[in-house]
Amino acid sequence: MKITILDTTLRDGEQSPGMAMTQEDKLGIALLLESAGVDIIEAGFPAASERDFEAVKMISSAVKTSVVCALARALDKDIESAAEALKGAAKSCIHLSLGTSPIHRKYKLRMTCDEIIKNAVKGVLFAKQNCDFVEMGAEDATRTEPEFLRDFFIAVTEAGARVINIADTSGYALPEGFASLTSFICRSVPKAASGTARISVHCLNDLGLALANTFAGISGGATQAELTLMGIGERAGNAALEEFSAVLKVRKDVYSGYETAIENNVLLPACEMLSSIEGIAPGATKPLSGRNTFSHSSGIHQDGVLKNSRSYEIIDPADFGGGGTEILLSRHSGRRGVASRIAELVGYYPDGEVLTGIMHDYDLISADEKSVSRTSLLKILKKAGLYDGVIYKVLKVSVMPEKHGKQIRYCAKVDFKVNDTKCPVMSAEDPEPFRALFNALSIAMPWGIKIRNFSSSLFSAGQKIAATAVIQAEAAGKLVRAESYRHDIYTAAAEAYIDLANYAAAVFKIHMHEIPENVMLKG
Repeated sequence: MKITILDTTLRDGEQSPGMAMTQEDKLGIALLLESAGVDIIEAGFPAASERDFEAVKMISSAVKTSVVCALARALDKDIESAAEALKGAAKSCIHLSLGTSPIHRKYKLRMTCDEIIKNAVKGVLFAKQNCDFVEMGAEDATRTEPEFLRDFFIAVTEAGARVINIADTSGYALPEGFASLTSFICRSVPKAASGTARISVHCLNDLGLALANTFAGISGGATQAELTLMGIGERAGNAALEEFSAVLKVRKDVYSGYETAIENNVLLPACEMLSSIEGIAPGATKPLSGRNTFSHSSGIHQDGVLKNSRSYEIIDPADFGGGGTEILLSRHSGRRGVASRIAELVGYYPDGEVLTGIMHDYDLISADEKSVSRTSLLKILKKAGLYDGVIYKVLKVSVMPEKHGKQIRYCAKVDFKVNDTKCPVMSAEDPEPFRALFNALSIAMPWGIKIRNFSSSLFSAGQKIAATAVIQAEAAGKLVRAESYRHDIYTAAAEAYIDLANYAAAVFKIHMHEIPENVMLKG
């Protein structure tokens, strides 16, 4: 059975607090979604603003294979705006939405059941003259009386709606009940029962059940799922597109008869692009897109994954366009995990007494470090006589704003040393403070490090302030991650970058690659 995918990252997703995509940002995401095989791209709500209107218009002209969809209330002015914005689309859909629950009827709309159905039918009749097909959504459907919801959907499908959307707008539903409701609508709405009208499900994540409810809706007869990249959206967000696709791929034993047109290997790059555009990073433990999803710091897990990745990973990150499994060192890591990281740095696995000696020093360091860096491990190896390459160390970092006319630019200065030799202070300027910092660091340590993702956070609890910086970058031909925890955000970012530089220096030395020009190997 084909499951149609409607991606609403550009409409519901952008309603997430703090989101503000430019028209060009939206277009870039839309084209990536098209390349990912998304059937319907909900591009925005044209009546909401001129900016939204222009974005939908731009996307409509650029997208060729996916249907471009625009949201509208069941109001003539909204429908006219959506129709105008969609004029250039190869295939278009107007998605009408109207509240149906008692609380929406009484407080938001102040309409009776009959008035709501009358308005919905009127909206469908007008909208279907201006697009290829109409989707009619029942907002807050899961808090609506099932019999009224049935009557509502019968009326709009008879008026010409080809898709009906059961929206769990408040994230209220439980999977068993949502499956039952979807099944009831599928059986009792004639055009849905005959397959003339498609049932769609749109689930919010307020109780953490958006994905489970989406699959419950499919088990109840829905053949369209409405999703967003990384699950972004109002409040706690929506069901995530990449997680939905992962379930279909991994659990073929349950969903063997279901398929989509999604190209999975585009999904994580799409999440990275969205994260970069919005300046947000998914939670560390967010399935697939979170930075810890394919990382292991526990010794037992590291041992199992190193022997066979499927011991603890049911998803191959490469299938979704991600990097490989990553071994992260912490106080919980065991001998095998530490030895694997050493092999990455110096080209061979230590064992026996050599590893025992290393582990003694490692245990002392890991007791104080949340995450043991490559830099710390290289220091241990140098002490043991197993590494004689360079180790960079940051001494002091400053990032200060400077006024240039009406413009503010940031001057970053990095005071550092190579091994025991202090080097000249490196500096760089940029309108963005972290970019200035990374430019100064790249001048000091030109190992060709290309930052793919960077996130930082500053947390205060009482009088204690903690800064975290995480960098994912291409270094020495591999996608690697470094993180640092300090009391100053710029120092944390600099130490994470230097950890990558130390990794690159070790790999170039051990594997005898050509040393990049201008690298400071001596003070």
